[in-house]
Amino acid sequence: MARSRHPAANKALSLSRLQDRLKAGEIGCVYLLLGDDAFLRRRALEALTAAIVGDAAEDPGLSYERIDAEETTFAEIIDAARSLSLFLPVSDHPVRLIRVAGFDTKKFKDDEIDLLREYLENPVPETCLVFEALKIDRRPKASKLLLQHGVEVDCTAPTDERDIGRWIEGKSDAMGFSIEPDAIAYMIEMAGNNLQQLEQELQKLALYVGDQKRVGAKDLEALLERSREHSVFELTDALVKGDAQRCVEVLNFLYDDGASAFQILPMIAWIVRQMVIAGDLAQQGLPERELLKQLRGRWDSRKAVLSRARRSTVAELQGLLVACAEADIPSKVRRGDAERGTLEVLCRRVCAA
Repeated sequence: MARSRHPAANKALSLSRLQDRLKAGEIGCVYLLLGDDAFLRRRALEALTAAIVGDAAEDPGLSYERIDAEETTFAEIIDAARSLSLFLPVSDHPVRLIRVAGFDTKKFKDDEIDLLREYLENPVPETCLVFEALKIDRRPKASKLLLQHGVEVDCTAPTDERDIGRWIEGKSDAMGFSIEPDAIAYMIEMAGNNLQQLEQELQKLALYVGDQKRVGAKDLEALLERSREHSVFELTDALVKGDAQRCVEVLNFLYDDGASAFQILPMIAWIVRQMVIAGDLAQQGLPERELLKQLRGRWDSRKAVLSRARRSTVAELQGLLVACAEADIPSKVRRGDAERGTLEVLCRRVCAA
Protein backbone atom coordinates (compact mmCIF):
# COMPACT_ATOMS: atom_id res chain seq x y z
CA MET A 1 0.00 0.00 0.00
CA ALA A 2 1.16 3.51 -0.75
CA ARG A 3 1.74 5.90 2.10
CA SER A 4 1.57 9.65 1.64
CA ARG A 5 3.47 11.53 4.32
CA HIS A 6 3.49 14.77 2.37
CA PRO A 7 0.42 14.71 0.16
CA ALA A 8 0.26 17.24 -2.59
CA ALA A 9 -2.14 19.92 -1.51
CA ASN A 10 -4.30 21.07 -2.73
CA LYS A 11 -7.75 20.88 -3.56
CA ALA A 12 -10.03 19.48 -0.87
CA LEU A 13 -11.22 15.94 -1.42
CA SER A 14 -14.88 15.03 -1.56
CA LEU A 15 -16.06 12.12 0.57
CA SER A 16 -16.28 9.82 -2.46
CA ARG A 17 -12.76 10.78 -3.57
CA LEU A 18 -11.45 10.11 -0.07
CA GLN A 19 -13.09 6.68 -0.10
CA ASP A 20 -11.56 5.92 -3.50
CA ARG A 21 -8.08 6.85 -2.27
CA LEU A 22 -8.43 4.79 0.88
CA LYS A 23 -9.56 1.76 -1.13
CA ALA A 24 -6.47 2.21 -3.31
CA GLY A 25 -4.30 2.16 -0.19
CA GLU A 26 -3.43 5.87 -0.31
CA ILE A 27 -3.51 6.74 3.38
CA GLY A 28 -2.00 9.97 4.68
CA CYS A 29 -0.68 10.75 8.13
CA VAL A 30 -2.69 13.95 8.66
CA TYR A 31 -6.29 14.76 7.65
CA LEU A 32 -8.53 17.77 8.13
CA LEU A 33 -12.27 17.07 8.09
CA LEU A 34 -13.73 20.54 7.54
CA GLY A 35 -17.37 21.42 7.02
CA ASP A 36 -20.69 22.00 8.74
CA ASP A 37 -22.34 18.74 7.65
CA ALA A 38 -22.13 16.29 10.56
CA PHE A 39 -23.26 13.43 8.31
CA LEU A 40 -20.32 13.91 5.90
CA ARG A 41 -17.82 14.31 8.73
CA ARG A 42 -19.08 11.12 10.34
CA ARG A 43 -18.89 9.20 7.06
CA ALA A 44 -15.35 10.48 6.41
CA LEU A 45 -14.27 9.47 9.90
CA GLU A 46 -15.87 6.04 9.48
CA ALA A 47 -14.00 5.53 6.19
CA LEU A 48 -10.67 6.49 7.76
CA THR A 49 -11.33 4.33 10.81
CA ALA A 50 -12.20 1.30 8.67
CA ALA A 51 -9.10 1.74 6.49
CA ILE A 52 -6.65 2.37 9.33
CA VAL A 53 -8.02 0.68 12.41
CA GLY A 54 -10.69 -1.77 11.34
CA ASP A 55 -12.28 -3.71 14.17
CA ALA A 56 -9.56 -2.56 16.58
CA ALA A 57 -11.49 0.71 17.07
CA GLU A 58 -13.21 -1.09 19.95
CA ASP A 59 -9.90 -0.91 21.84
CA PRO A 60 -9.30 2.86 22.15
CA GLY A 61 -6.16 2.41 24.20
CA LEU A 62 -4.40 0.64 21.35
CA SER A 63 -5.43 1.81 17.89
CA TYR A 64 -8.05 4.54 18.27
CA GLU A 65 -8.12 7.61 20.47
CA ARG A 66 -10.36 10.67 20.62
CA ILE A 67 -8.90 13.92 21.95
CA ASP A 68 -10.82 17.09 22.76
CA ALA A 69 -8.58 19.96 21.63
CA GLU A 70 -10.30 22.40 23.98
CA GLU A 71 -9.19 20.35 26.99
CA THR A 72 -5.77 19.22 25.72
CA THR A 73 -2.59 21.13 24.90
CA PHE A 74 -1.08 20.68 21.48
CA ALA A 75 2.07 19.27 23.07
CA GLU A 76 -0.06 16.52 24.62
CA ILE A 77 -1.63 15.79 21.22
CA ILE A 78 1.83 15.39 19.66
CA ASP A 79 2.94 13.20 22.55
CA ALA A 80 -0.09 10.99 21.94
CA ALA A 81 0.75 10.78 18.23
CA ARG A 82 4.32 9.72 19.00
CA SER A 83 3.45 7.23 21.74
CA LEU A 84 3.23 3.81 20.11
CA SER A 85 2.32 0.46 21.60
CA LEU A 86 4.58 -2.54 21.05
CA PHE A 87 1.45 -4.52 20.22
CA LEU A 88 0.50 -2.52 17.13
CA PRO A 89 0.54 -4.57 13.92
CA VAL A 90 3.38 -4.11 11.46
CA SER A 91 2.17 -2.35 8.31
CA ASP A 92 3.32 -0.02 5.54
CA HIS A 93 0.53 2.46 6.30
CA PRO A 94 -0.86 4.10 9.49
CA VAL A 95 -2.37 1.58 11.90
CA ARG A 96 -3.41 4.02 14.62
CA LEU A 97 -5.93 6.86 14.41
CA ILE A 98 -6.10 9.88 16.69
CA ARG A 99 -9.19 12.02 16.24
CA VAL A 100 -8.73 15.63 17.36
CA ALA A 101 -12.11 17.31 17.77
CA GLY A 102 -12.82 21.02 18.20
CA PHE A 103 -9.38 22.40 17.34
CA ASP A 104 -8.87 26.09 16.54
CA THR A 105 -5.70 27.15 14.74
CA LYS A 106 -6.11 30.77 15.92
CA LYS A 107 -5.34 29.61 19.47
CA PHE A 108 -1.94 28.13 18.59
CA LYS A 109 0.98 29.79 20.38
CA ASP A 110 4.33 30.42 18.70
CA ASP A 111 6.02 27.46 20.36
CA GLU A 112 3.08 25.23 19.38
CA ILE A 113 3.40 26.35 15.74
CA ASP A 114 7.07 25.33 15.81
CA LEU A 115 6.06 21.99 17.32
CA LEU A 116 3.39 21.55 14.65
CA ARG A 117 5.86 22.34 11.84
CA GLU A 118 8.39 19.90 13.26
CA TYR A 119 5.83 17.12 13.47
CA LEU A 120 4.27 17.70 10.04
CA GLU A 121 7.68 17.65 8.38
CA ASN A 122 8.41 14.29 9.98
CA PRO A 123 5.15 12.62 11.06
CA VAL A 124 5.01 9.27 12.81
CA PRO A 125 4.24 6.85 9.93
CA GLU A 126 2.20 4.51 12.14
CA THR A 127 -0.14 7.31 13.31
CA CYS A 128 -2.90 9.11 11.44
CA LEU A 129 -3.91 12.44 12.99
CA VAL A 130 -7.43 13.50 12.04
CA PHE A 131 -8.38 17.09 12.86
CA GLU A 132 -12.13 17.73 12.81
CA ALA A 133 -13.82 21.15 12.78
CA LEU A 134 -16.79 23.01 11.31
CA LYS A 135 -14.39 25.51 9.75
CA ILE A 136 -11.00 27.13 10.27
CA ASP A 137 -9.52 30.52 9.60
CA ARG A 138 -7.08 29.78 6.77
CA ARG A 139 -4.87 32.80 7.45
CA PRO A 140 -2.93 31.81 10.63
CA LYS A 141 0.41 30.01 10.25
CA ALA A 142 -0.95 26.87 11.90
CA SER A 143 -3.76 26.65 9.33
CA LYS A 144 -1.37 27.10 6.42
CA LEU A 145 0.91 24.37 7.78
CA LEU A 146 -1.96 21.92 8.22
CA LEU A 147 -3.39 22.66 4.78
CA GLN A 148 0.06 22.33 3.20
CA HIS A 149 0.97 19.00 4.77
CA GLY A 150 -2.43 17.44 5.50
CA VAL A 151 -5.24 16.12 3.34
CA GLU A 152 -8.33 18.33 3.49
CA VAL A 153 -11.70 16.61 3.17
CA ASP A 154 -14.63 18.85 2.26
CA CYS A 155 -17.52 18.02 4.59
CA THR A 156 -19.83 20.80 3.43
CA ALA A 157 -23.23 19.67 2.17
CA PRO A 158 -23.90 20.58 -1.47
CA THR A 159 -26.47 23.32 -2.03
CA ASP A 160 -26.65 23.35 -5.82
CA GLU A 161 -29.34 20.96 -7.10
CA ARG A 162 -27.01 19.62 -9.79
CA ASP A 163 -24.40 18.72 -7.16
CA ILE A 164 -27.04 17.08 -4.98
CA GLY A 165 -28.26 15.16 -8.02
CA ARG A 166 -24.75 13.91 -8.76
CA TRP A 167 -24.41 12.83 -5.13
CA ILE A 168 -27.68 10.86 -5.39
CA GLU A 169 -26.52 9.27 -8.66
CA GLY A 170 -23.21 8.21 -7.10
CA LYS A 171 -24.93 6.72 -4.07
CA SER A 172 -27.48 4.81 -6.13
CA ASP A 173 -24.73 3.45 -8.41
CA ALA A 174 -22.87 2.19 -5.34
CA MET A 175 -26.08 0.48 -4.18
CA GLY A 176 -26.43 -1.35 -7.50
CA PHE A 177 -29.09 0.58 -9.39
CA SER A 178 -29.35 3.69 -11.56
CA ILE A 179 -31.85 6.41 -10.83
CA GLU A 180 -33.79 8.39 -13.43
CA PRO A 181 -33.82 12.22 -13.47
CA ASP A 182 -37.48 12.42 -12.42
CA ALA A 183 -36.72 10.27 -9.37
CA ILE A 184 -33.72 12.46 -8.50
CA ALA A 185 -35.93 15.55 -8.69
CA TYR A 186 -38.50 13.76 -6.55
CA MET A 187 -35.88 13.01 -3.87
CA ILE A 188 -34.55 16.56 -3.84
CA GLU A 189 -38.12 17.81 -3.49
CA MET A 190 -38.54 15.44 -0.56
CA ALA A 191 -35.31 16.04 1.36
CA GLY A 192 -33.48 19.04 -0.09
CA ASN A 193 -29.75 18.75 0.67
CA ASN A 194 -30.21 16.69 3.83
CA LEU A 195 -27.72 13.97 2.84
CA GLN A 196 -28.51 11.74 5.78
CA GLN A 197 -32.20 11.65 4.90
CA LEU A 198 -31.40 11.17 1.20
CA GLU A 199 -29.17 8.20 1.99
CA GLN A 200 -31.83 6.66 4.23
CA GLU A 201 -34.42 7.01 1.45
CA LEU A 202 -32.03 5.46 -1.07
CA GLN A 203 -31.39 2.52 1.26
CA LYS A 204 -35.14 1.94 1.63
CA LEU A 205 -35.54 2.29 -2.12
CA ALA A 206 -32.80 -0.29 -2.76
CA LEU A 207 -34.59 -2.81 -0.56
CA TYR A 208 -37.94 -2.04 -2.18
CA VAL A 209 -36.84 -2.41 -5.83
CA GLY A 210 -34.69 -5.51 -5.20
CA ASP A 211 -32.94 -6.60 -8.40
CA GLN A 212 -34.48 -3.80 -10.47
CA LYS A 213 -31.62 -1.94 -12.14
CA ARG A 214 -33.32 1.33 -13.07
CA VAL A 215 -35.56 3.30 -10.73
CA GLY A 216 -38.00 6.09 -11.56
CA ALA A 217 -40.30 8.47 -9.73
CA LYS A 218 -43.16 5.94 -9.78
CA ASP A 219 -41.07 3.56 -7.69
CA LEU A 220 -40.52 6.32 -5.15
CA GLU A 221 -44.21 7.14 -5.08
CA ALA A 222 -45.06 3.48 -4.49
CA LEU A 223 -42.49 3.27 -1.71
CA LEU A 224 -43.86 6.37 0.00
CA GLU A 225 -47.39 5.01 -0.17
CA ARG A 226 -46.21 1.82 1.53
CA SER A 227 -43.97 3.47 4.12
CA ARG A 228 -46.18 6.23 5.48
CA GLU A 229 -49.76 7.42 5.33
CA HIS A 230 -48.89 11.06 4.79
CA SER A 231 -45.90 12.40 2.85
CA VAL A 232 -44.22 15.75 2.52
CA PHE A 233 -45.58 15.89 -1.03
CA GLU A 234 -49.08 16.26 0.35
CA LEU A 235 -47.84 19.30 2.22
CA THR A 236 -46.18 20.90 -0.81
CA ASP A 237 -49.24 20.15 -2.96
CA ALA A 238 -51.45 21.90 -0.40
CA LEU A 239 -49.06 24.87 -0.32
CA VAL A 240 -49.24 25.20 -4.10
CA LYS A 241 -53.04 25.05 -4.00
CA GLY A 242 -53.15 27.65 -1.21
CA ASP A 243 -55.20 25.28 0.97
CA ALA A 244 -54.23 26.45 4.46
CA GLN A 245 -56.55 24.03 6.27
CA ARG A 246 -55.10 21.02 4.44
CA CYS A 247 -51.56 22.33 5.07
CA VAL A 248 -52.11 22.43 8.81
CA GLU A 249 -53.71 18.97 8.79
CA VAL A 250 -50.78 17.41 6.88
CA LEU A 251 -48.25 19.31 9.00
CA ASN A 252 -49.76 17.82 12.14
CA PHE A 253 -49.85 14.35 10.55
CA LEU A 254 -46.14 14.64 9.69
CA TYR A 255 -45.24 15.70 13.23
CA ASP A 256 -47.31 12.86 14.66
CA ASP A 257 -45.38 10.49 12.38
CA GLY A 258 -42.11 11.70 13.95
CA ALA A 259 -41.00 14.35 11.45
CA SER A 260 -39.32 17.58 12.58
CA ALA A 261 -38.59 21.08 11.29
CA PHE A 262 -35.20 19.79 10.16
CA GLN A 263 -37.03 17.65 7.58
CA ILE A 264 -40.10 19.77 6.82
CA LEU A 265 -38.77 23.32 6.50
CA PRO A 266 -36.39 22.55 3.58
CA MET A 267 -39.38 21.19 1.67
CA ILE A 268 -41.41 24.35 2.26
CA ALA A 269 -38.47 26.51 1.17
CA TRP A 270 -37.89 24.30 -1.89
CA ILE A 271 -41.45 24.65 -3.20
CA VAL A 272 -41.38 28.41 -2.56
CA ARG A 273 -38.14 28.65 -4.57
CA GLN A 274 -39.86 26.85 -7.44
CA MET A 275 -42.67 29.42 -7.28
CA VAL A 276 -40.13 32.27 -7.38
CA ILE A 277 -38.37 30.73 -10.38
CA ALA A 278 -41.67 30.14 -12.18
CA GLY A 279 -42.85 33.68 -11.52
CA ASP A 280 -39.58 35.19 -12.71
CA LEU A 281 -39.51 33.11 -15.91
CA ALA A 282 -43.17 33.88 -16.62
CA GLN A 283 -42.42 37.61 -16.37
CA GLN A 284 -39.68 37.14 -18.98
CA GLY A 285 -42.29 35.81 -21.41
CA LEU A 286 -40.71 32.38 -21.75
CA PRO A 287 -42.88 29.83 -23.63
CA GLU A 288 -44.71 27.60 -21.15
CA ARG A 289 -43.12 24.36 -22.37
CA GLU A 290 -39.62 25.79 -22.00
CA LEU A 291 -40.52 27.34 -18.64
CA LEU A 292 -41.75 24.02 -17.25
CA LYS A 293 -38.49 22.34 -18.31
CA GLN A 294 -36.56 24.74 -16.11
CA LEU A 295 -38.56 23.93 -13.01
CA ARG A 296 -37.78 20.98 -10.77
CA GLY A 297 -39.90 18.26 -9.24
CA ARG A 298 -42.63 16.02 -10.56
CA TRP A 299 -43.74 17.01 -14.03
CA ASP A 300 -47.43 16.85 -13.15
CA SER A 301 -46.88 19.35 -10.31
CA ARG A 302 -44.97 21.92 -12.35
CA LYS A 303 -48.06 23.34 -14.06
CA ALA A 304 -49.69 23.78 -10.66
CA VAL A 305 -46.59 25.62 -9.43
CA LEU A 306 -46.65 27.89 -12.48
CA SER A 307 -50.36 28.61 -12.07
CA ARG A 308 -49.79 29.41 -8.39
CA ALA A 309 -46.84 31.70 -9.18
CA ARG A 310 -48.92 33.70 -11.66
CA ARG A 311 -51.38 34.60 -8.90
CA SER A 312 -48.70 36.52 -6.98
CA THR A 313 -46.03 39.05 -7.85
CA VAL A 314 -42.38 38.01 -7.87
CA ALA A 315 -41.77 40.42 -4.99
CA GLU A 316 -44.46 38.68 -2.92
CA LEU A 317 -42.96 35.27 -3.66
CA GLN A 318 -39.47 36.48 -2.80
CA GLY A 319 -40.88 37.75 0.48
CA LEU A 320 -42.09 34.21 1.22
CA LEU A 321 -38.57 32.91 0.59
CA VAL A 322 -37.25 35.44 3.11
CA ALA A 323 -39.92 34.24 5.55
CA CYS A 324 -38.65 30.66 5.16
CA ALA A 325 -35.13 31.80 6.03
CA GLU A 326 -36.41 33.77 9.01
CA ALA A 327 -38.27 30.69 10.29
CA ASP A 328 -35.17 28.50 10.12
CA ILE A 329 -33.53 29.28 13.47
CA PRO A 330 -36.73 29.68 15.54
CA SER A 331 -38.15 26.41 14.21
CA LYS A 332 -35.00 24.49 15.10
CA VAL A 333 -34.36 26.14 18.46
CA ARG A 334 -37.92 25.65 19.68
CA ARG A 335 -39.30 22.25 20.47
CA GLY A 336 -42.71 20.61 20.56
CA ASP A 337 -45.74 22.81 20.01
CA ALA A 338 -43.60 25.96 19.63
CA GLU A 339 -41.65 24.44 16.74
CA ARG A 340 -44.84 23.19 15.12
CA GLY A 341 -46.46 26.60 15.59
CA THR A 342 -43.62 28.37 13.77
CA LEU A 343 -44.10 26.19 10.71
CA GLU A 344 -47.89 26.48 10.87
CA VAL A 345 -47.62 30.28 10.73
CA LEU A 346 -45.24 30.00 7.78
CA CYS A 347 -47.55 27.62 5.90
CA ARG A 348 -50.54 29.91 6.41
CA ARG A 349 -48.51 32.87 5.13
CA VAL A 350 -47.50 30.94 1.98
CA CYS A 351 -51.09 29.94 1.33
CA ALA A 352 -52.39 33.49 1.83
CA ALA A 353 -49.91 35.17 -0.53
